[in-house]
Amino acid sequence: MPDTPRSRFLTWALLFVLVACALIASQIGPILTVNHEVGDFAANSLLIQDAKRLHLAVGNYSRVGFNHPGPAILYVLAFGELVLHDWLHLVPSPLSGQVVAGCLYNAAWIVLIVALVRRSGAALVPALLFAAVVVLMIARSDHAIVNGIWFPHLYVLPYAATLVAIARLVHGHADSLKALAIASGFLINGHVSFVPMLGVILIVVLAVNLLTTRDDRALRVLSPGWLRANRRALLTAVGLLFLFFVPLIVATVRHWPGPVADYLRFGHDNKGNTLEQTVRYVSAYWGAGPSVACGLALLVLLLVDGGGAKGRGIGRAARALGAAFVAATVAVLFYVKVGVDNLDYNYIALFYYAVPALACALLALIVFQAGGAGTAKTAVAAVLTLWALGGIWHQAKQDPMYTVFYNRPDIPALYDALRAQPGSGRIVLDLEQKDETWGEIWGHVLGLQAYAKRRHVDLVCVNEHWHISFTHAGRCTPEEVAHNRRYDVHQAGPRDPVQGKPDVEAAHLALHRAAPAPIATAGGQ
Repeated sequence: MPDTPRSRFLTWALLFVLVACALIASQIGPILTVNHEVGDFAANSLLIQDAKRLHLAVGNYSRVGFNHPGPAILYVLAFGELVLHDWLHLVPSPLSGQVVAGCLYNAAWIVLIVALVRRSGAALVPALLFAAVVVLMIARSDHAIVNGIWFPHLYVLPYAATLVAIARLVHGHADSLKALAIASGFLINGHVSFVPMLGVILIVVLAVNLLTTRDDRALRVLSPGWLRANRRALLTAVGLLFLFFVPLIVATVRHWPGPVADYLRFGHDNKGNTLEQTVRYVSAYWGAGPSVACGLALLVLLLVDGGGAKGRGIGRAARALGAAFVAATVAVLFYVKVGVDNLDYNYIALFYYAVPALACALLALIVFQAGGAGTAKTAVAAVLTLWALGGIWHQAKQDPMYTVFYNRPDIPALYDALRAQPGSGRIVLDLEQKDETWGEIWGHVLGLQAYAKRRHVDLVCVNEHWHISFTHAGRCTPEEVAHNRRYDVHQAGPRDPVQGKPDVEAAHLALHRAAPAPIATAGGQ
């Protein structure tokens, strides 16, 4: 088949369908379940209900008390819920549609990685081998990265695509700027920390470009000639990236000074970590097995002869990717050193798993290219790709550990019990906050909110121990606290003789009716 735009489109479309079908098949159990989500997934669903009406201008919540810059990933999940569940009724529950959308999302990044490597000079079969090794190594690190919809997992593949795309700038190629803008936009929308990290990566890549173009200034990205020659591609990429910042601008205008002030305040208050702590934390993502061996072997190859091609074809691309890996490592070290507040959470830099995986894939590609040409070599690459795909399937068919939070079937019973309580107006909830019970209470109240919001019922608000995950709209007003029905929320368990029988008990929660708060008056001061 001749290499025409039509044939390329058909190739990528077919590949996308195959990858998406495989990922969907790996999650067929959760997809075919009537899910009632709690915890983080219910928190996302609260926002997704706004996204379905195109009213969402904030990103997913952060555990430190603010929303991240934008809703791009939430709109992807909203698409799955709206189209597959609400409109077409192809899946049995709204969250099922979100899971399918997550599979489509990951499939798109995998195909983009193949296309970017193909653009770098590799043929289709070795490009497929590269992507298969990337996904295999990522899945070996954490299989839920491939098939889950937890946000830290949803950053990994676009981060990998970002590094492959930005590597093209090392040698002054502008053909991946649009892909870079889109992948970067999804990352920045998902977590504000990607703003400084991507900035550091870009600075390092441009510095390498400056060093590698001493004899060819036409390929120097920061030169007037390069900017003029690639003006259209650059402006298109900037325009695409700007679109991802529109929600942040809207949120800032609506609620001045907006989320940016929260980000700056958190950065100012964070004390950072020592260099030793930082290096130990980041090195853990390389593990002690194949990833380290791949990294060391790749480093030796690139230092000795640039990937076995002395500046030609895939050898140049190999050096460029190596530079991108270094840039990514510098960026994540910077982030962990100054921006991470708690090193006990290993999910914070989970996206960095992409770098060891890419290093292993690049090593495989270099070895393949060094083997000469011929049908036999292509056949070997095809067999290795199929072997990698088998390994991916073995990992991907395991459900993410957090699927237990996809479905708590007793959430409808909690909703029905509260709706049956006499009175009007939103029910005020005062949440008990103890380390041993908070997770259960927090997660199930979020599940209750999401279940009610899907039914267009504004059932409850949170007073004591409100958190951003309950959304600003879910926070009680002073008038509601003073006048509305009010319940203390505890984890269900052995009955407290002082409190007596709960007024409502369902979904592992026990709710006791409390008297409304007294109204403060000026004469009482």
